Formats: sequence, structure tokens, C-alpha cells
Amino acid sequence: MTGARPAAAPTYPAVAEADARGATAALYAEIRQALGVPVVNLIWRHLATLPGGLEWAWGAVEPLYRSGAAAREGAALLRALPLPDTPGWSRAEVRGAAVDEAAARTVLRVLDSYNRSNAMNLVALTALAGGLRGERAAPPGPAAAVAPADGGPPVDGALPALLTPAQMTAATAALVARLDRLDEMGEGRIPASMYRHLAHWPGFLALAAERIAPLHDDGRLAGLIAAARDLARAAAERVAGALAAPGSPPTPPIRAAVPAALTEFTGTVIAKMVPICALLRRAMPE
Repeated sequence: MTGARPAAAPTYPAVAEADARGATAALYAEIRQALGVPVVNLIWRHLATLPGGLEWAWGAVEPLYRSGAAAREGAALLRALPLPDTPGWSRAEVRGAAVDEAAARTVLRVLDSYNRSNAMNLVALTALAGGLRGERAAPPGPAAAVAPADGGPPVDGALPALLTPAQMTAATAALVARLDRLDEMGEGRIPASMYRHLAHWPGFLALAAERIAPLHDDGRLAGLIAAARDLARAAAERVAGALAAPGSPPTPPIRAAVPAALTEFTGTVIAKMVPICALLRRAMPE
């Protein structure tokens, strides 16, 4: 692209979906099918860089996705988030951001994919992180009659390619970096993949920044992130008893590396992106 900037070094290593081969590619296909989304989130792509780490972690949480527990609890988490009552965008506003009808459908698919998968992953991986720390699951309560559809329908269709900074104009890369810095927690080493999918439409990213930045500035975004973490911890306690025993780690370093990754992702970028994606999805005209 004209005006492209040099590629930045990856801040968190990951095996890209296009580069996955063999057992990793098969696990990626399982994850997409179990979550009902056309994308493998960064946490799974990072775990794939740890020899045996993806297999170990996915084996422990897979029952939560297959049973529908992660989908139901994720959907309940999204419903319980205390999102501010902000007006949605009009079709004219979205078109004014250089997002035509076809592009708007793709943007919705991106938001729906991350809205669904981030909430499910936040619950399931919070449960796994707690289990690996030795936290006990809450005793099971009375069974509730919950319809499988409560988790929402799967998201069909491919997502646009993840753009690297080198594939973006300097202005777009700066906008993605600005969005990543909003309510940055920790060292900010984990860039959100969702913005890289949406970087095909810089005008939409500008709309997103206009919607999210004021919430960052007045502290409401930090409150929403804290609420997402609290809701995820409560949900994790309800489902932790259904985790499969992960067994012995394949190599000694995995015993430290997987829990550390889970704690960082669930405590920072996933917890942050759950309310952000929910806000952007609600703002979109149907």
C-alpha cells in the first residue's frame, strides 16, 4: 500500500491461521466449530506457539464449549454488562465512514464473531486459569432449564484478512495503535486482532475511536472492564466443575507458560475487548 509503514515486531507470538499445519490446523478447525465462529482468537494462536500448550489447554476447556455452557454463560455476561445508553449510528453515518452496505455486513460479521468468541473465551479461560491456580469450583446448584439457543446462533462466513502494520497506511496503523492504547492495562503487549480485521475500513475505526475514547477519558471504560472480569469470575465458578482434568503438562515450562498466558489474556485484552465489542455491535444499524 502507498504510505505503508515498516512492520512492527509482534508483541505476543502466535501461529497464524494461514500458517497452521497438521495437528495445529486440526485443532484450529475444532475451535472454530466448537465456538461457532470463523476465527481462531489470539489466545489460542499464542498457545499454539508453546509445544503441546494448545492441546493441553483446549483439552481442559473443550467440554464447556461442546456442552453449550460457555456460550450460555458468555451470552449472559454480555446481557449483564452495564453498557452506557448511547445512541446508535445511523446508516448515513456508517456510509459517511466509507462503509457501504456490503462492507457493513462484513463489519457486522467481524463484530458478531468477536462478541461471541470473546465472551465465551473469557468465561472458559477464567475457569481454567482458576483451576490451574488450585481454586476450587463452586458446588453445583440446581439444574436450570436453559435452551441451547441462549448462546446465540453460530456466525457464518469468512472474515477479512488480518492486516499487519506493514499492510496498512501509516494513518491506519496509528489509528489501530490508538485504539489498542485505550484503557491499556499491564504493558500493553497484546494487540487486539479485531481492529486488524477492521483496518480494511479506516473510517469505521475512526467511528469506533470516537465512540470509545470518551468512555476511556471519563473512566467508564475501566468500570466496564472491571465488570466484565467480575462477571466472568462468577460465571467461571459456575462452570469450573465441568472442566476436564488437563493432566500433566507435556513439558515442564508449559506448567508456568500456559497459566501465565491465561492470566494475562483474561485479565487484560479479552476483558477489555468484551465491552468494547459489545458497544460497537450495539451501535451498528442492522
